[in-house]
Amino acid sequence: MKKIILWGFSKQISDALERSGNIKVIKCFHKRSNLNNCRIKLDSYKPYDKAVYRQAYKSIWKYFTCRNRPKQIYLRPEKFYDYVDYFNIYFQYFYNLISEEKPDAVFFDNIPHIGPDVVFHEIAKAMGIKNVLFYQTLFPDRVMYCNCVENLGDPKRMLKMGDDSFVLESKFKKDLFYMRKNRLRIGIFKNVRNIRHLYLSAINIVKFPYTVRYSQRIKKHITRNVDFSKSFVYFPLHLQPEMTTDALGGMYSDQILAIERLSEMLPDGWFVYVKENPLQDEFRRGRCFFQRLEMLKNVILVPNETSTYQLMEKSKFVATITGTAGWEALTGGRNVLVFGNAWYKHMPGVFSYSDNLKLEDILNYKIDHSELQSEFGKLYKCFGIGVVVKGYEKIVKDFDPDKNIAKVARLIEKLTFDWDPS
Repeated sequence: MKKIILWGFSKQISDALERSGNIKVIKCFHKRSNLNNCRIKLDSYKPYDKAVYRQAYKSIWKYFTCRNRPKQIYLRPEKFYDYVDYFNIYFQYFYNLISEEKPDAVFFDNIPHIGPDVVFHEIAKAMGIKNVLFYQTLFPDRVMYCNCVENLGDPKRMLKMGDDSFVLESKFKKDLFYMRKNRLRIGIFKNVRNIRHLYLSAINIVKFPYTVRYSQRIKKHITRNVDFSKSFVYFPLHLQPEMTTDALGGMYSDQILAIERLSEMLPDGWFVYVKENPLQDEFRRGRCFFQRLEMLKNVILVPNETSTYQLMEKSKFVATITGTAGWEALTGGRNVLVFGNAWYKHMPGVFSYSDNLKLEDILNYKIDHSELQSEFGKLYKCFGIGVVVKGYEKIVKDFDPDKNIAKVARLIEKLTFDWDPS
């Protein structure tokens, strides 16, 4: 029997694994655990392996960035040294847990990006424990998995589980369910969701002065007339804070840094057309963000109403940290430069940024859609079946929660016994 720890999965999935008789779930950290707010009672300090601490400590900036996400509303400000204290308490807790229980594997329902899950992942990795990180895909009922973000989307490090029957359409535009606007239901107390809307409305009142300043800065820096006849690279900004930058972007969670690197690559007469994310608010868009953007003389901030697909079509190529816009561009035949650990970075036509990358390397490559389909098919074969992230059930036809629990439990069991990520 194998012993595992689950992070973020439901009790129903934990119970299904226990019923199999092959797996012992030592601990299951649910999403709404007090652990997320560092409500941990430890009896006393215990000595630990200093090498493990040094390795885990390398992630403290990533931990800070991710843990800072729910603090964006300015209602509960905390200092960096508070987060250092939290980090060390988490370290003691998770290190002791692994040392005492000696699990065979730890499973995360998503790429660690909340805060404590980042610390847990780094400790388990440093202690040689098998890590399994799930990543829900845009493809119905399909989920990826990896042992670290650097290996995300690499079919050579995954198991062959299914078929390659998914056909890629040769076009830019995708129907992205998470970009659809949610409408507030009528009736203030009709359901619990509307209580949450009231809470968010109160937050928006508190944030109003910041929102006004953000809107003023956007208006000040936007160039209204977009000249599509110029040679340009399209860079759509990510929504922040978000996993796609804070957890998968590495140092390029600082998006301006990526734009600076891109700006340096381009010859005279070329431009970077930057478009703000339509869901973005003032968080991480302060005064100096726009000052840094303005310092780059070949960078132009285009109006939000400019068609992202027209920008893709007219661009020389598309640049992104890890965004879905890169996947849309790729399937539409446009080369892509990524700065982070995008799930599609191993596909033909995708270039990962490095200091040695030449502009000519990107421009000279021509995407063959049949080759892209073939390479994607190899990856699709390795996808697990099931939905592990809430919200993605919306794109699964006739979604059945009970059947999904069974599918996810089977997938976890298979990866526990059959998958060697090394």
